[in-house]
Parts: sequence; C-alpha cells; structure tokens
Amino acid sequence: VDRIVVVCDNSIGPLRRTALAGLADRVIAERHGEYDFGSYKRGVAWARQAGWLDEADDLILCNDSCFGPVGSFAPMFERMDARHLDFWGATDSREFPPHLQSFFVVLGWHVFQSAAFREFLDGVTKQPNVQQVIMKYEIGLTRTLDKAGFRWGAMVENRLEGVHALDPSYRNIAEHPIRAMEMGLPLVKDKALRQIQSNAEGIDRTLSW
Repeated sequence: VDRIVVVCDNSIGPLRRTALAGLADRVIAERHGEYDFGSYKRGVAWARQAGWLDEADDLILCNDSCFGPVGSFAPMFERMDARHLDFWGATDSREFPPHLQSFFVVLGWHVFQSAAFREFLDGVTKQPNVQQVIMKYEIGLTRTLDKAGFRWGAMVENRLEGVHALDPSYRNIAEHPIRAMEMGLPLVKDKALRQIQSNAEGIDRTLSW
C-alpha cells in the first residue's frame, strides 16, 4: 500500500507511538470503545479529510485480530483482482446471513466513495458487546453494500451446504488455519495461535507448518 493509518482504541505511550510512526503515515490513539468498526470510522474519516482517498484505487480495512502475511499478499490480490469484484474479503461466513468477515476487507474506489459506504461508516456507534458489533456492523457492511448493487466475494469461502457441509473446516475456516493457508490465505487469526479451542488443527502443528 502507499499509505497506512493506524487507529488504536486506547491511548499509547511515547515509545509505542514512535515505533508506530516509523511504520504508518498517521497514528490515532484514543479510547472510543467502538471495536474495530469505530477504528475504521476514524481512520477512513481522517484519510478522506486529508485527501488521500481521492488518490487511492482501493481501501483496505484490516484489524489486529490476525497475523501475517504468511508468505506474500501478492497472490491473494492477483487472484481477487482477476475476479473483478467491487469489494472482497479474506474470508466470509455463512453461519449468519452470508457476509465478509471484517478482519480484512478490500473496497474499490467507487465503493468507498459511495454514499452507501459513507453513511454506513458515519453511523457506527458504541455497542454493548462484540456480538452486537458483528450483527450490526460486520454483517451490516456486506448487507448494505450488496443492497447498493456492489458485487462481492471472499478469497476463502466457507460453505455450509452440499458436500462441503461434511467438511468441518467449512463451518469456520479460521479454526483450520493450515487448511486456509493451503488454500492461499496469507493470514492466520491471532486466536488460532493463542487458544487451543480456536484451532482444530493444533497450535504446535500450525506453527510448524
């Protein structure tokens, strides 16, 4: 990418701010309590005000719940660019209404400049818990942009029907990080490296892979 905005949902000390400033073009660190979408809202608003979005081809929203890249991001972007989608994500979910998971989402210029996206992000407010954030904003983002007529898809697609319903990795691919990486995903969910119950393939095996 050409520019990076880092938004933290907390205040940070001078040493950490200096470290981040060496990696990012802008660092915003303030407690807002609005989870990842609150950070996305603030980062996008700053980039828009600075005029950066007028010069951008794509906007990437990425939170800190994942580790990577494992290898390179290039193959994933090449594969997804070839699909000519309006917006896409690293993975999707079918356990609720189909939607992109919000830890890594890429929006084309005509999407992030659209009134639908602006109004959605500007409307993000503090929610009582992460479940409400998922229902209202993670699911809501895909639903809002789909309703606006934009085409979408995922690098690694979960499936809950047909023959794939017999494969447990298709119920939650994040719990099968090796399978996901073999399918080309250059990211691993952080909890799959920290929580035994969040990795069906085993943390040690994943690290060895």
